[in-house]
Amino acid sequence: YHRWVRYNLGTTIQKFEDFVGRELLRQRMIDIITAPVVLSDRDKNLIKKFAGVTLNCDYIQVSPEKLSMGTTITEQAAADYLKKHAAEVKQYFETHQDAFHQPDKFKIHLFQVKAPSRSYMKKVSPEVKKNLEAEWENAKKNADAYYEQLKNADTDKIVQTFETLAKEKSDNEATRDNGGRIDRELTLKDLSQFDPAVAAWAATAGANALSKPIAGDEGYYICRIDSVKRGGQVTFEDVKIEAAKALLARKSAKDHTKETAQAVLQMAKANPDKSLAEIAKQFNDEKFQGKKVVTAGTTGEFSPVKVDFASIVDSDPAALPSIGVNEELASTLLTLNKNALAPKVYNPEGSRSYFVVRLTDKKQTKPDKDKLQSLFDTLLRFKKVAAYRGWYNALRTQAIKTGKLVEHQAFMAMLQQQIKAREEEMKRSGKSLRMKLNNLK
Repeated sequence: YHRWVRYNLGTTIQKFEDFVGRELLRQRMIDIITAPVVLSDRDKNLIKKFAGVTLNCDYIQVSPEKLSMGTTITEQAAADYLKKHAAEVKQYFETHQDAFHQPDKFKIHLFQVKAPSRSYMKKVSPEVKKNLEAEWENAKKNADAYYEQLKNADTDKIVQTFETLAKEKSDNEATRDNGGRIDRELTLKDLSQFDPAVAAWAATAGANALSKPIAGDEGYYICRIDSVKRGGQVTFEDVKIEAAKALLARKSAKDHTKETAQAVLQMAKANPDKSLAEIAKQFNDEKFQGKKVVTAGTTGEFSPVKVDFASIVDSDPAALPSIGVNEELASTLLTLNKNALAPKVYNPEGSRSYFVVRLTDKKQTKPDKDKLQSLFDTLLRFKKVAAYRGWYNALRTQAIKTGKLVEHQAFMAMLQQQIKAREEEMKRSGKSLRMKLNNLK
């Protein structure tokens, strides 16, 4: 025992036994103070009613950032604002320089030799995968042969050769009829819509470059870059009108986010047979010329009332997947029937977005008696802790007011030493006990 205290705990017998004695007395005091605290029948009935409930929701999000994309600001309005608020506009530009970065733009020809999707092949049986691999081998042979034809074409006829071959052999339906030529300029983001591998190749290639067959998810691509317009960072003078427009659009959106969400809610109420995804599309089409300003999503299945200790400790019952924390919404969803709309728009804690929410599914699995009892016991412990803290804080506050609180320097020094020792012990996990100082006092 002496060796364990000295070498394992790193303290003396006297200090350890004083600590244990204080802890026992403290626990005894807690037991006395919290003895009247019980879990009421009302508490138990609410737990029985909602424990095991699983919800699924669809939602529409209206954010000021997205809303600003659908807000039109005229050149004149931007110029007038710039004259009066040049410093504010410049500060906005400096804070959001990435938004004014001009991306590289490419004009390209694209040829595709299709093969079974690699993503799909991961899910099939070994026998099926073997057959699909044979198709990939065949696609590789064809892509290599087409590349040799293009590589060996006369320099002044490469484009003509590419377009003739693409019309005959390319599997890319979007570009085949045009000989693989894409008339508009594309950014790397645009190119990644064909396949990320295409964008990765273009990022390091220059004008007139011809790619070897590029392996993508659905076969091989052969690309030729016709021209490159390099982007880069611009100066404030280059884009001051655009910066003023962006700032005014954001200000306008901030003022109208809730109002827009309420308009979306009214449209959803007027069209109860439409999904929220359909409502979002209709609203965007009518108000923003099809721009994806308001966005639809789904929470997936979640359980607002947990039935195990770890989940109760680690989760917030008001936290809704993909939406955020909003106690009013979380409580409302428990009372709604399937396919019902929540009656208002909701703004999660710390978010500038507003949400329209519909409960699309509601299931309940009755927890067994042992789990229910465990839940009752856990919640009772929480109630007792809350009651003790309330009693202690009230006692301390009253003692301070009446001048009866004495905090001995020796005690505070010991307390600080204990905190420091615990902090050093927990540094490896990145945790800190400093936030618990007031409770420990």
